[in-house]
Amino acid sequence: YWRGEAKAGRTVAARVINTTSGAGLLGSVGQGNYAAAKAGIVGLTLVAAAEMGRYGVQVNAIAPAARTRMTEETFGALEGLPEDVSPLVVWLGSEGCQGVSGRVFEAEAGRIT
Repeated sequence: YWRGEAKAGRTVAARVINTTSGAGLLGSVGQGNYAAAKAGIVGLTLVAAAEMGRYGVQVNAIAPAARTRMTEETFGALEGLPEDVSPLVVWLGSEGCQGVSGRVFEAEAGRIT
């Protein structure tokens, strides 16, 4: 769709935001399948950013570290909350992040790296 729009001469300002995790960035003992899948999302993000950038599409990924129902018993010490990650997602989807593409942002407890 976006390729067709760009080739038709229309301006495209599109955003794709994928979700990975620390397991995809650093691995995770005992979770080989999960870590491999999340690492695949990182690879997809990088390739999609390279392929789609010429059409006006920015592709990035977030790797949130936040306490959720899924992680509270395993990683009870996590300080972050899902609400700490949402401003990053809003920014990545906005015009304010023009030119930011092919990046993976890790968000944890008020820190973005």
